[in-house]
Formats: sequence, C-alpha cells, structure tokens
Amino acid sequence: MNSASAIHSTFTYAAVTQWGNVLIVPTTGGWHEVRFQEHDQSEDELLGTFPTVADAVEAACFGALETPSIDVDLSTMGLPKSVDDWDRHLRARA
Repeated sequence: MNSASAIHSTFTYAAVTQWGNVLIVPTTGGWHEVRFQEHDQSEDELLGTFPTVADAVEAACFGALETPSIDVDLSTMGLPKSVDDWDRHLRARA
C-alpha cells in the first residue's frame, strides 16, 4: 500500500514557503482543502478542494489551483512533491 492511500484524514499537512504556509486541511465531509496563509496573517484563503491528500499535493505542486491573493503560483513555491515530505500535524477532534 502506498503512503498516500494510508493517510488518516485527521491530520493537517503544511509546507512553509518564503511567501507563507500552504495547508491541506481535512473537512468533515472527507474532502481536503488546500489553503494559503501569508506569514504574520491570522486568516487563510481557500484555493481548492480535493478527495484525497495526494490529489491536493499534486494540484498544489503542479499549478492546478486558484492563485493566492499574493499573485504567486503555488507551483513555483518549491512545495514538496511527496505527501511524506509535508509537515503533518494531528488535528484536535471536536
């Protein structure tokens, strides 16, 4: 089994770039939102929603998302191309 199919949806994945943080956040419906948060900002912006973490990573790395308001394409940010290389954080359960 590859690592992408074994990913538990209670984790948030993050990649830190010079422009801000790219986040992959699970939703209650089982989808995964790709969000961008500029450094020193408390709010983030939704860039796309995907059925799996692997799909979200692929979209972020290869430019298949909305461009963040900073007008820099995520595919140029040097994001990790493997889910295993993203920082993984356990989300608190409601």
